[in-house]
Amino acid sequence: MMQDASATAAASAASAATADGEAPDVFMKAFKQYKSRHPPPDLKDVIDVSRCQDSARIERVTLQDTSPFSDAEVDQEGVVGLRPVSEWQVFAVGGKPGFLLVRNALSARAVRHWVRRTLQDFICESNASNLDLQHGGSAAVLGTGDNNLWRRAERARAIPHANTEDHEDAGPQQKRERLQPSSSQKQKQGHHMHVPAAAASTAEQSAKPAAAATPTEETSRTPAQTASQTAADIQARAVFGKLRWLTLGYHYDWTNNVYDRARYTPFPADLAALCRVLAARLPLPATQAAQATQATAFKAEAAIVNFYYVGSTLAGHTDHAEFDFGAPILSLSFGLPAVFLLGGRTKQEPPVPLYVRNGDIVVMAGESRLCYHAVPAVLRREFDPQPGAYGGVDLEAGSEEAEWRAMERYLQETRININVRQVSFPEEGERTA
Repeated sequence: MMQDASATAAASAASAATADGEAPDVFMKAFKQYKSRHPPPDLKDVIDVSRCQDSARIERVTLQDTSPFSDAEVDQEGVVGLRPVSEWQVFAVGGKPGFLLVRNALSARAVRHWVRRTLQDFICESNASNLDLQHGGSAAVLGTGDNNLWRRAERARAIPHANTEDHEDAGPQQKRERLQPSSSQKQKQGHHMHVPAAAASTAEQSAKPAAAATPTEETSRTPAQTASQTAADIQARAVFGKLRWLTLGYHYDWTNNVYDRARYTPFPADLAALCRVLAARLPLPATQAAQATQATAFKAEAAIVNFYYVGSTLAGHTDHAEFDFGAPILSLSFGLPAVFLLGGRTKQEPPVPLYVRNGDIVVMAGESRLCYHAVPAVLRREFDPQPGAYGGVDLEAGSEEAEWRAMERYLQETRININVRQVSFPEEGERTA
């Protein structure tokens, strides 16, 4: 059997239990081990499920329904770019019922679709984000359409000298503090929903030159309009580097630690369709609560989109802000690889370290739905033992290719994670187990 670092940490921590009999926090010990920067962590015990021969810990799951997508499924936008079910690689972790790591379900086309949707569409003023806290509670900073924050930040790349400064008067640690909820919010936040701890993004530190704006773009504006747009785009680039999370559907109230039923934007139809297909085709545990509330279809009602940079972390937590724990959490990852820790129902259980890579899908359902989990490390590509292409090369020439190249460059320094939940607001506001 593979002896991983988490097991070693558990053994040493157990021998160091406090005198009053309090059980050691084994999860935190493993988290700190993989979070370490000086010295960098030893990743030899992080499990790569597609290569792991340890059948006692990692099991390849055989899907029962590998039939082609039905007409009803094909009619849903969410299946765009999904590989045939027969090509999906699904893995389970021993002792963690309901946890699945799915590889090879999303094609290069699908990766491009979801990255593009995130950067061009999900970043919009109708969605809440961490930037709201820094701009007087206003989401207008995200913009919309051709003037959303991503597009404005990219336009700034074409402005000479726009990328030579950070446009900030604070150091990295001060930036980190500003991006997090206040101490009172953290205390109330508990373990319901967590966002990644910030690390300075490359967009904050420096930027690479890009092609100049086209003559059409320049000549369509007056000098005053050009100057105003230039200043706005430069500022947008500085602000974009601070984006750490945004929410879709029912937005989360960080002060009261609940989903805000009154604050809702229509959930993206294609993302909801993708999640319905995944939940229907994957072997999820049918708990009593799930049978009673969502036996026929998973209903995507809320999502948090996290933006990680090298040095960002996600602290150990459980997700229990939703009302029906029988409904799974579906998590899509794009860009840089990360170390994912999967623990148990308490922090006294040693976590299993796993690689999560571009295009991977993590599912937490059944008993694993309320397990502690964390992301202690986001890795540079050169530290990934199995790096891969982010979006393939089957692109149409012209604007589509140029547009994707900008996004691909962003993925070289970023991890995007979209995790989707079914809130299941009950009539009387009580949760079901």
